[in-house]
Amino acid sequence: MCLVEPCATHAEVLFPLIELLRSDYDVHVIAPRRLLDLDLLTTTRHLFTAWPLEKEYAATRWKGFAGLVAKYRDIRRIVREAPPDFILFNSTYRRFERLLIALLLRRYPKGQIIHEFQHCLRWGGHWLYDRFDLNLVISEQVYEYVHGHHPEFAGLDYILPIFFDGFLQAAGNGRHPHNGNGVVKLGVFGSIDAWRRNYRGLLDAVSATAAPGTDPRYEIFLVGKAPSWLKEEVRERESAALVRTFDDFVPFKQMFDLVNEVDLVLFLIDSSVSNAQFYNRYKITGTSVLMKAFNKAAACSTEFLVDEILAGRCFYYEGADLQSLLASINEGRLSSGDIADRLRSSADPAGMGFAEQREKLAALVGQARRNRAKHSKR
Repeated sequence: MCLVEPCATHAEVLFPLIELLRSDYDVHVIAPRRLLDLDLLTTTRHLFTAWPLEKEYAATRWKGFAGLVAKYRDIRRIVREAPPDFILFNSTYRRFERLLIALLLRRYPKGQIIHEFQHCLRWGGHWLYDRFDLNLVISEQVYEYVHGHHPEFAGLDYILPIFFDGFLQAAGNGRHPHNGNGVVKLGVFGSIDAWRRNYRGLLDAVSATAAPGTDPRYEIFLVGKAPSWLKEEVRERESAALVRTFDDFVPFKQMFDLVNEVDLVLFLIDSSVSNAQFYNRYKITGTSVLMKAFNKAAACSTEFLVDEILAGRCFYYEGADLQSLLASINEGRLSSGDIADRLRSSADPAGMGFAEQREKLAALVGQARRNRAKHSKR
């Protein structure tokens, strides 16, 4: 099995795929060197064979096409060195990239993880979709939406890449006991971009609920490399005592420790976020993955379409009214005990276990390989 990650992204999806496939396949991973150098993949290097893409391919507007061609030619060269039974691409976005895959790797059985299905709806998207023997999304919610609204995309299925045990054991990850001081810890995880989440709305809510003379009962961790505008706003609002930011990329070991430590994760998505229309319809937010992988509770806006199987683990606020959420914590109406009770009372969804997902992925790949072999004989 050859797993290909053309970009230096989505290691948190790539590693669970390794975990799910390694008992059935000898797993090889083609990815940029800087992705393979992340702790999630260096700590677990014994589980797969790494094939690093060493070059920094041009990504400017005018040189981008040439850089993409060079990248996929290098991927084809590596594939030819160790011909796989199946190739699974972890990230394919641009139509030109998928066209290159269709042309340069047309003889190989292959599949793709579709992270943003809305790209398949554009001109030529359906034809490119059909060039893959297996098409997967990574959310049952996204699968149900696409299946119901775009049934012309036959054969679409989903897999849940939510398993990190191999890394957690190797890295010595552990759960952190709470200090018992009544403070509720909130975490926002992922790349920090204003178009992804309503960070400014959160900072406005902090300013409103942490005025002089108040006694805030919360701490907030914004886990991701903080851009200069965010750090400047935290300083200007004098919120550094309540809002922790990070100057550099947060290693997975540290991030997973923080996921375990916080009481509540925040989706931080509402109608003010430009990408909100796509979440849990055509794409998934990493917060859903963390909730499933680490059994966490969350707070979310009523304007966000949360996964149905996670709805019972969520606390809700109207629209972008994060101030009401923080006020409820300050006033004792939402405590760490309430959050723990919500988790205990929410049933574990069926079909999310490692064994079930491993068997499902193996069956999907096996069927795709058989379909390709049958087609080749015609």
